[in-house]
Amino acid sequence: MKLRSSQLALLIAFSLLMGDFAYRTWTAPAVPEYQVSSTEAPLRVPAELAANKHLYLRRTVTLAESADYAWLQVIGHDAVQVFVNGQQVGQTARVGSGRVGATLLDITSNLRQGKNTVAIHARQLIRDRLPQVSIEGQCLFAHAEPISFDGGEGWLASNLYDRRGMFWYEVDYPDEHWAAADAGDPVDWTAQVDVPPGAIKTPRTATWIAPAAASSTSATFATTFELPQSPSASWLRVASTGPYRLAVNGWMVVDDRLQLSTTPENQVVEQTLDLTALLRPGTNTISLAVSEAGVVPRIEGELVATCGDEEIHLATDKSWKSSADIAPTWMQPDLNSNQWQSCREEVGNGGVVPRSIQRQFNAYQRPTLLSLLAAAKWLAIVLGMAVVAVVGCTAVQQAIHAIRSESERPLPGSLSYWALLPSTALAAAAGLMTWDLAWTSHDVYQPIYLWGLLTLVLVLWLGLYVLAAWRPTSQTTTSAEGLPANSSGRIAFITCWVLLIALAGWLRTAWILAEPMHHDEVSAYRFTMSIFDHGFPTIQAHEDLPRSYCSTSELVYYCNAAAAMVIDEPRLVIRIPAVLWSMATLLLIGYAGTRWFNAYVGLIAGLLYAVSPHVIGMSNFGRYLCQVQFFTLLTTYLAFEAVRGTGKLRKGYVWAAALSFVAMYLSWEGSGLYGVGLALAALLHRRRHLKGILLTPAVYPAVVLVVLVVALQNGHRIFQQTHRLWYGTGISSMKLEPMWRFPFFDADYFLVNSSWTRDAFLPIATVVVALILAFKHRWRLPIRFLLVCLLSNAGLMAALLPLRTNRYSFHLVEIVILLAGVVLVAMVDSLYRTVREIRYPALRVYAHTIATISLVVLLVAFSGWAIDASEFGGYRVPAQAVGKLRSPDWEEPSRFVQANYQPGDVVISILPHTQNFQFAAIALEDGTKPIDVDYWLETRLVLQAAIGDTDEVPRDRRSGAVMLYNLQQIEQLFAEHDRIWYCTNRFGQSQINDSVVSKFVREHMDVVYEDLATSVLLRDKNHRTAAVRLDEQNAGSLASEFYLE
Repeated sequence: MKLRSSQLALLIAFSLLMGDFAYRTWTAPAVPEYQVSSTEAPLRVPAELAANKHLYLRRTVTLAESADYAWLQVIGHDAVQVFVNGQQVGQTARVGSGRVGATLLDITSNLRQGKNTVAIHARQLIRDRLPQVSIEGQCLFAHAEPISFDGGEGWLASNLYDRRGMFWYEVDYPDEHWAAADAGDPVDWTAQVDVPPGAIKTPRTATWIAPAAASSTSATFATTFELPQSPSASWLRVASTGPYRLAVNGWMVVDDRLQLSTTPENQVVEQTLDLTALLRPGTNTISLAVSEAGVVPRIEGELVATCGDEEIHLATDKSWKSSADIAPTWMQPDLNSNQWQSCREEVGNGGVVPRSIQRQFNAYQRPTLLSLLAAAKWLAIVLGMAVVAVVGCTAVQQAIHAIRSESERPLPGSLSYWALLPSTALAAAAGLMTWDLAWTSHDVYQPIYLWGLLTLVLVLWLGLYVLAAWRPTSQTTTSAEGLPANSSGRIAFITCWVLLIALAGWLRTAWILAEPMHHDEVSAYRFTMSIFDHGFPTIQAHEDLPRSYCSTSELVYYCNAAAAMVIDEPRLVIRIPAVLWSMATLLLIGYAGTRWFNAYVGLIAGLLYAVSPHVIGMSNFGRYLCQVQFFTLLTTYLAFEAVRGTGKLRKGYVWAAALSFVAMYLSWEGSGLYGVGLALAALLHRRRHLKGILLTPAVYPAVVLVVLVVALQNGHRIFQQTHRLWYGTGISSMKLEPMWRFPFFDADYFLVNSSWTRDAFLPIATVVVALILAFKHRWRLPIRFLLVCLLSNAGLMAALLPLRTNRYSFHLVEIVILLAGVVLVAMVDSLYRTVREIRYPALRVYAHTIATISLVVLLVAFSGWAIDASEFGGYRVPAQAVGKLRSPDWEEPSRFVQANYQPGDVVISILPHTQNFQFAAIALEDGTKPIDVDYWLETRLVLQAAIGDTDEVPRDRRSGAVMLYNLQQIEQLFAEHDRIWYCTNRFGQSQINDSVVSKFVREHMDVVYEDLATSVLLRDKNHRTAAVRLDEQNAGSLASEFYLE
């Protein structure tokens, strides 16, 4: 039986994905995943405090004796840090909308007898979701009553990073002014952690054991145990007084001797291992070969295996066997031989202090032979799925053939293979879900789901047989492009587009004012409004600095100016044009997809573009991105239309493409590299008909126009960079460099970042499939054109641009989306073509139903809303996500400074132009006099300063604020002034200032206000540095101790 290419592709995809699904359902995952849950009421900022984007919690506990065992579980959103006694011990992963992060910690060694403090910081990253934290934990003692960390009792809260001599997370920090934390409504949270929960939450019950021969300096310990079935989860904790090797069922999984250099002398390390993949039904063996020079080796360990509803517990005790020295057969010992004797139990903890034990989670490397056996099992299951699919499809075809008369036209054999498609799509989506923190392999790979997918195939086969037997004929056919030939089909498409445009418009405007202006948006607004006074975007930040004329994205500000003629709100002035350009790109994607491919491609690509979280986020960002994206796609479309055919180029399209390229370049000069890809794509497309290009007169003046505009804009940019004196080097002086000569060169950076979601795996996969379609598919010509433009531009930017950032790839996102639409429709296109001539409407409905189900599943996976594959490290890109907060909030911090500013105060900022804009807006709103930033703190010269014409002082060219460029200047400023404000980006401070500067500011100022990523620090008149106050506290303690003696 010969299979067509579509049948073979479906068979391979079904076998791989369903076979992998079955393998992961029946075997332990290669990379274990663990979940914890909580139903405790989460803690939050007290009602009497202003709820901002930070939550600080601390609890002090006094221990009458050292803890024998203590653990802490913290679940919350959106990013959580945990401190114990002033030391950070854990943090959660940053999570997206609808998800929570968790950390599970053994804190036994961090606690001490006496006073202890547990502190937690949670900060907001997602819109409309204030930070909350659910806490559980327990502290056990040898004699005292246990202490619980559950609930809100004893927890104090604040909304400010506080420091009063001590930091807020230190033990002796005075927290009397903190309020009791509020408890929210009970929740049902589930999150992933990195260690088996039972291994952390289960107290130690095992005893230390030693070999029977008391004089042995090396020994082997071993035991056997029975399991009724393969465990669904299993972990082992083991500690030894010396280096050891561990074997499970004859497989050596740990050779502790290789880590000797990383373990401090006399430090006992307890390793935790996941043994789920190594255990089997029946008898299992665990053996350890331990050696310790001059001392009798001892071990302590526990194993827990979950088999169905039964939990089997194994701990070291006298039932274990030991052998003096290390026998050659120690990995597979015969415990019935006389060589093996019962171990002796040590008294108490065997001389090991429990709190001194260091915990490690060891993700061991699976033995090579075991990996080969697992691979063979996986391959066998995949081949078995292929056999089942072929046999089933063949049987259905023969059954259908048997019930049809010889006079009837035979049905296409591929129909039975298309029944595999929905299950294949669902299996692919399920595999992607396991990379989302919201689900684990145990949630996805369950037998009921596997049988459900296989049952779906059987149901579709049965439905095909029934429909083939019941076959009323119809004269209605479909068009050559798979579209209904009647008007009702066209009306349905128009309706879909109307709904899609309405949805896209709502998604782009619903949260357009949810965030304050970004510092780049402030510059864009100032350039925009200057057009009304000077006719060209320009800024003069200070009277001693020359006027600066915009030398990048000049065209963008004229579009913004048009919006400013009818809109007053600054954020809307610069964001509404971005929304409109994004909507225009949506329509252009639909038009290009329909014209080059078919209406389905246009609709699918338009849907992906409309709901893309990254595109939605960028459409609310008032810069050049959406405008460049529109003109990039328009230029690509016009260029392809110009070179279509074999004769002369179409004159109108040539000029239109040239003008569109000029508009694209003037929207962002970095897009000029796209012209190289366009030229290569045009030459490749006309490689056999170059004469038509050379004989088209319009080509030459169009090229001259493009070259002149590029040269003039580049000359204007160079003049603007050289007509004033610069202090230092920075991003403004960058130029194209051969980046492949540098060790951090990343050839595929811009290609991977052209994803429309934070997970670039699916977008890159569609590009790979598009490369295959470019060889033989009937749509190969436009596909090739798009691919050449995409790959050449991404490659050139990676090779020549010294600055890498995700937004530089945004003008390529719509091309990848268009290719994704092509790939998705091409997948089911052969199915449409198969049933196009069939005059049985029921079978056409059957085919359309399969295609619709499959497309819906894949679109949900592709959308970026339902699945956030944040664990896909290699394909993770910093794109915008659903509800993610993007802009550091400078509005509320500026309002706080404005309200508390006193005459004579000095204001320092890392973004003085943004601060001044906010001060002016607040003063206009309140009818007060605005204040200005005095100094700009930047010591790493990320952005150069401009030297004044007369005073020779380096200033910020955006605001005119005087630059502070070293520590000595800051020290002098602090010596000359009493009250000093500093407005900074808390998480970006180290990127633009040296560590010694940050340390000085941190030690000499107090945090008085915080918001998303922004902080306000103050040095007040009566301020004493934290170091001085700490010395005074210590001196006061000593004085009170000796004063009356």
